[in-house]
Amino acid sequence: MWIFTRRVAGVVAAAALVPLWPAAGAEADPGPDAVRAAQAEVLRLAGLALRPLPEPLAGSPTVGAAGPQGERPVGPGADPTGGRTVGPEGGRAVGEEAGAGDGSPGGWAVGPEGELTGGPEAGPPVDPAVGAVTGWAPGPSAAESGPGAGLTAVGGRHTCAVVQYSDLWCWGGNDHGQLGDGTTRDSARPVRVTASGKLVEAARILAVHSGRVHTCALTLEYAAMGLVVYCWGGNDEGQLGDGSFADRHRPAQVAGNAVQVVTGAEHTCVLDIELTVSCWGRNDVGQLGFGTLGTSEANPQQVPGLTGVIDLAAGDESTCALEQSGKVWCWGSDSDGQLGDGGGAGDPAASPVAVGGGPYTEISVGRRHACALGPKGAAYCWGAGDRGQLGRGGDRSAPRRAGLRVYSGLRAGGDSTCGLTGGGAAYCWGANDHGQLAVGGSSDQALAAPVDRRGIRTSTLVRLLLGRPAPIVTDLSVGADRSCAVDVSQAVYCTRDGVLRAVPLAPGAVTGVRALARPGGLQVSWAAPATPGADRIAAYVAVAFTGRTLDGGRSCTARPTQSCTVTGLTGGKRYTVVVAAVSHGGVSFSALGHGTPQSAGVGLPVTGPGPLAAAGLVLLTAGWTVLRAGRSVGCRHRIPGAVVSGPGGDDATAR
Repeated sequence: MWIFTRRVAGVVAAAALVPLWPAAGAEADPGPDAVRAAQAEVLRLAGLALRPLPEPLAGSPTVGAAGPQGERPVGPGADPTGGRTVGPEGGRAVGEEAGAGDGSPGGWAVGPEGELTGGPEAGPPVDPAVGAVTGWAPGPSAAESGPGAGLTAVGGRHTCAVVQYSDLWCWGGNDHGQLGDGTTRDSARPVRVTASGKLVEAARILAVHSGRVHTCALTLEYAAMGLVVYCWGGNDEGQLGDGSFADRHRPAQVAGNAVQVVTGAEHTCVLDIELTVSCWGRNDVGQLGFGTLGTSEANPQQVPGLTGVIDLAAGDESTCALEQSGKVWCWGSDSDGQLGDGGGAGDPAASPVAVGGGPYTEISVGRRHACALGPKGAAYCWGAGDRGQLGRGGDRSAPRRAGLRVYSGLRAGGDSTCGLTGGGAAYCWGANDHGQLAVGGSSDQALAAPVDRRGIRTSTLVRLLLGRPAPIVTDLSVGADRSCAVDVSQAVYCTRDGVLRAVPLAPGAVTGVRALARPGGLQVSWAAPATPGADRIAAYVAVAFTGRTLDGGRSCTARPTQSCTVTGLTGGKRYTVVVAAVSHGGVSFSALGHGTPQSAGVGLPVTGPGPLAAAGLVLLTAGWTVLRAGRSVGCRHRIPGAVVSGPGGDDATAR
């Protein structure tokens, strides 16, 4: 039962901005307590109050009161609920940080298979953004190295990514409306699905999954008082679950009270809070699991006799479910033994079939194979093995261990498989003719090969927060011809030429930061990023603070000017200063530095970096998450002392 508890807790944590695990790393500074205290101060920095979460999702940090001049103090706050959770081996998992990487948007185009081509020609992008340890999206129970599965989704010709749990971006092929922007035009640049339509009202975007030509997202809805599934795109087999067979070019609500949504090529399944499974869409080989095959269903159909389910996965034409007991059941196509019952390749099964072995803690399904994670992190795979996707040669209709390495999560897709480790590394095996394994080159891999992480830049801020110099891969989504990854800062990368390259969502890095001393404050100025990312910059936030508990810290916000004054500081005390550029595409940060307020107005250049700036960074990214969520539900809170302007107007507000 602990596995399902972790999954539900993940949903609640993502909704309430509560971390399930502290940031890992020996002698990390700041420590877990400082990170949790920083999260409690997020709403104070944002200057907005969230609408109370629907029961039983309450637990958001309390909004603090503003000072007499409208400034927002940063100090010890109430410890958020949620507590710590350990992995199956008793180890802590690496905390997730919101944010997104930087990358130049110039020169990108959609390739023949919907992949992004062009862009930077050589080397990794500069300064991936780093953000706060916030919540956790739902995903496989053993995915301990960061955000859960579902932050990226690779479809037939399109790709989608969740940013900060508040925005959804999609790009690539759109012939059936699978991008969700209301059109059927392909888009080389990412389009923001949450800019219009039904998802505008979503308080959180928790996960996204894609079929061949359709897309589904799991969201937190205030109006629905819970978790809701939306689907859009191709619907010729009823895979949208809206009762029709007509395509939808914008998201449409199809299910409520969901914990997980998964998509096959042309079918969709949902795990609900009652631990039961419902499926809809194509059913020619029984992939819906309700006892008959041959007739597509446009409405959700419950899989009979299947209860106590804690994890769910869908392949092209088969589906698998994991029970609390650790037992796995699969149904649908068995053309390559992917049902795992040990009987060899056979006829399709319209009802669940028990998979051999176990107990298991996670399940993932590819095009013609499936893999499961054992309780001690061993990977077991079965089904088609002609491309090396089982981690060993040959087809197998019963689970066999795939190598000796231990994993914290598995991702199967197409004819490929990837495993995530608790240390932030990833290993992949199987089909690689398009370079989709991100291991360099285009040769199939019969054994696990390490993912090339050189394209992921670990910023100074991540090193300060986690004490980890190596790039940390926290999630992967694997497709038939490409894959996408998320790092610890929640920056998105997708394969091109056999390596991972940044998707240009967040603004470029803020540069030229200077701090001029003012009586009791610092006047901070900066230069706009050279590249805006996928969306215009909505605001800049500057933070100056000192002390391990953030006592005495203050911030200011500028829209859209590149200067603001942080007030309420103590003269003669050295402060750390950092500036963030915030947009719907993510958050980027300047170099960390220091300034000292004085009574004389002497210009002080920012120097640094220093380790105490790390916690200030935590506040920035999660603050934007709250800002977006607050706007999405119609919350409007006037910050005391703020200067409000119309569209295009300038204002710089001290908090």
